[in-house]
Amino acid sequence: MAQKSPARKAPQRDIKTRGKGAPIRRELALAMVDALGDILRYEQDMKARRSA
Repeated sequence: MAQKSPARKAPQRDIKTRGKGAPIRRELALAMVDALGDILRYEQDMKARRSA
């Protein structure tokens, strides 16, 4: 019985972490979009410098 009680508690923890994880995922997605934008700008700058 002692082994089954943690298994029963685990799904409840997952549900709680999913609820808290949603805004964190949004922040990560926004950060990734910002990083991609920075990378694209950097690549464009490098292309401009090579052509100039």
